[in-house]
Amino acid sequence: RNTEKFSKILLSSFFNSVTVLIVFAVFGTSMFGVVTVPFLLSVIGVIYGNITAYLYSEFALKGIAFNAVIFLPSVTVFLIVLLLASKEAVNFSLKISSLTFSKSGLYNLTLEFKKFLFSFLLFISAALVSSIIDAVISCSFIKYFQL
Repeated sequence: RNTEKFSKILLSSFFNSVTVLIVFAVFGTSMFGVVTVPFLLSVIGVIYGNITAYLYSEFALKGIAFNAVIFLPSVTVFLIVLLLASKEAVNFSLKISSLTFSKSGLYNLTLEFKKFLFSFLLFISAALVSSIIDAVISCSFIKYFQL
Protein backbone atom coordinates (compact mmCIF):
# COMPACT_ATOMS: atom_id res chain seq x y z
CA ARG A 1 0.00 0.00 0.00
CA ASN A 2 3.02 2.29 0.11
CA THR A 3 2.86 3.01 -3.59
CA GLU A 4 -0.86 2.62 -4.28
CA LYS A 5 -3.18 5.54 -4.94
CA PHE A 6 -6.05 6.58 -2.69
CA SER A 7 -8.70 5.46 -5.15
CA LYS A 8 -7.20 1.99 -5.58
CA ILE A 9 -7.02 1.44 -1.82
CA LEU A 10 -10.56 2.75 -1.39
CA LEU A 11 -12.03 0.55 -4.10
CA SER A 12 -10.15 -2.54 -2.99
CA SER A 13 -11.20 -2.13 0.62
CA PHE A 14 -14.79 -1.30 -0.32
CA PHE A 15 -15.24 -4.25 -2.67
CA ASN A 16 -13.78 -6.65 -0.12
CA SER A 17 -16.21 -5.33 2.49
CA VAL A 18 -19.20 -5.39 0.17
CA THR A 19 -18.42 -8.95 -0.91
CA VAL A 20 -18.60 -10.14 2.70
CA LEU A 21 -21.81 -8.20 3.30
CA ILE A 22 -23.42 -9.65 0.18
CA VAL A 23 -22.50 -13.16 1.30
CA PHE A 24 -24.10 -12.44 4.69
CA ALA A 25 -27.22 -11.08 2.98
CA VAL A 26 -27.52 -14.10 0.69
CA PHE A 27 -27.18 -16.54 3.56
CA GLY A 28 -29.59 -14.41 5.59
CA THR A 29 -32.28 -15.03 3.01
CA SER A 30 -32.05 -18.77 3.44
CA MET A 31 -32.65 -21.21 6.26
CA PHE A 32 -28.95 -22.03 6.35
CA GLY A 33 -28.10 -18.50 7.48
CA VAL A 34 -28.79 -19.46 11.07
CA VAL A 35 -25.71 -21.68 10.99
CA THR A 36 -23.49 -20.24 8.25
CA VAL A 37 -23.54 -16.55 9.18
CA PRO A 38 -22.21 -17.06 12.74
CA PHE A 39 -19.64 -19.51 11.37
CA LEU A 40 -18.46 -17.02 8.73
CA LEU A 41 -18.33 -14.24 11.32
CA SER A 42 -16.16 -16.46 13.51
CA VAL A 43 -13.83 -17.23 10.60
CA ILE A 44 -13.47 -13.51 9.83
CA GLY A 45 -12.73 -12.83 13.51
CA VAL A 46 -10.06 -15.52 13.53
CA ILE A 47 -8.48 -14.07 10.37
CA TYR A 48 -8.31 -10.57 11.83
CA GLY A 49 -7.02 -11.97 15.12
CA ASN A 50 -4.29 -13.87 13.30
CA ILE A 51 -3.27 -10.75 11.38
CA THR A 52 -3.01 -8.83 14.64
CA ALA A 53 -1.06 -11.62 16.32
CA TYR A 54 1.30 -11.83 13.35
CA LEU A 55 1.96 -8.08 13.47
CA TYR A 56 2.64 -8.26 17.20
CA SER A 57 4.90 -11.30 17.08
CA GLU A 58 6.84 -10.47 13.94
CA PHE A 59 7.41 -6.73 14.29
CA ALA A 60 7.22 -6.16 18.07
CA LEU A 61 6.73 -2.47 18.91
CA LYS A 62 6.45 -1.45 15.26
CA GLY A 63 3.75 -4.08 14.80
CA ILE A 64 1.82 -2.77 17.78
CA ALA A 65 2.06 0.78 16.46
CA PHE A 66 1.09 -0.33 12.94
CA ASN A 67 -1.86 -2.22 14.33
CA ALA A 68 -3.04 0.73 16.41
CA VAL A 69 -2.57 3.40 13.76
CA ILE A 70 -3.19 1.68 10.42
CA PHE A 71 -5.09 -1.56 10.96
CA LEU A 72 -7.51 -1.10 13.86
CA PRO A 73 -9.43 2.11 12.98
CA SER A 74 -11.04 0.83 9.79
CA VAL A 75 -11.27 -2.79 10.95
CA THR A 76 -13.11 -1.74 14.12
CA VAL A 77 -15.74 0.10 12.11
CA PHE A 78 -16.06 -2.82 9.70
CA LEU A 79 -16.35 -5.42 12.46
CA ILE A 80 -19.14 -3.42 14.12
CA VAL A 81 -20.91 -3.33 10.76
CA LEU A 82 -20.37 -7.09 10.39
CA LEU A 83 -21.81 -7.78 13.84
CA LEU A 84 -24.92 -5.78 13.04
CA ALA A 85 -25.23 -7.35 9.59
CA SER A 86 -24.89 -10.84 11.00
CA LYS A 87 -27.58 -10.10 13.58
CA GLU A 88 -29.94 -8.95 10.83
CA ALA A 89 -29.09 -11.94 8.63
CA VAL A 90 -29.64 -14.46 11.42
CA ASN A 91 -32.91 -12.81 12.47
CA PHE A 92 -34.28 -12.88 8.93
CA SER A 93 -33.09 -16.44 8.47
CA LEU A 94 -34.92 -17.37 11.68
CA LYS A 95 -38.10 -15.78 10.31
CA ILE A 96 -37.79 -17.84 7.16
CA SER A 97 -37.11 -20.98 9.20
CA SER A 98 -40.07 -20.40 11.49
CA LEU A 99 -42.29 -19.78 8.49
CA THR A 100 -41.09 -22.99 6.88
CA PHE A 101 -41.66 -25.16 9.93
CA SER A 102 -44.79 -23.39 11.15
CA LYS A 103 -48.15 -25.09 10.89
CA SER A 104 -50.13 -21.90 11.39
CA GLY A 105 -50.31 -20.99 7.72
CA LEU A 106 -48.92 -18.40 5.38
CA TYR A 107 -47.26 -15.18 6.43
CA ASN A 108 -46.15 -12.45 4.06
CA LEU A 109 -42.50 -11.50 4.56
CA THR A 110 -42.50 -8.67 2.01
CA LEU A 111 -42.29 -5.84 4.53
CA GLU A 112 -39.61 -7.62 6.59
CA PHE A 113 -37.61 -8.33 3.41
CA LYS A 114 -37.73 -4.65 2.44
CA LYS A 115 -36.48 -3.72 5.91
CA PHE A 116 -33.77 -6.37 5.59
CA LEU A 117 -32.58 -4.98 2.25
CA PHE A 118 -32.69 -1.40 3.52
CA SER A 119 -30.61 -2.33 6.54
CA PHE A 120 -28.03 -3.96 4.27
CA LEU A 121 -27.91 -0.79 2.18
CA LEU A 122 -27.10 1.06 5.39
CA PHE A 123 -24.42 -1.53 6.19
CA ILE A 124 -22.90 -1.05 2.73
CA SER A 125 -22.77 2.71 3.26
CA ALA A 126 -21.10 2.12 6.64
CA ALA A 127 -18.62 -0.18 4.88
CA LEU A 128 -17.90 2.72 2.52
CA VAL A 129 -17.09 4.87 5.56
CA SER A 130 -14.77 2.13 6.82
CA SER A 131 -13.08 1.98 3.42
CA ILE A 132 -12.63 5.74 3.33
CA ILE A 133 -11.03 5.61 6.78
CA ASP A 134 -8.76 2.81 5.58
CA ALA A 135 -7.72 4.71 2.44
CA VAL A 136 -7.12 8.01 4.24
CA ILE A 137 -5.08 6.42 7.01
CA SER A 138 -3.12 4.24 4.60
CA CYS A 139 -2.23 7.16 2.34
CA SER A 140 -1.37 9.41 5.26
CA PHE A 141 0.52 7.22 7.69
CA ILE A 142 1.77 4.04 6.04
CA LYS A 143 4.89 5.81 4.77
CA TYR A 144 6.10 6.06 8.38
CA PHE A 145 6.12 2.28 8.77
CA GLN A 146 8.74 0.16 7.09
CA LEU A 147 7.62 -3.36 7.97
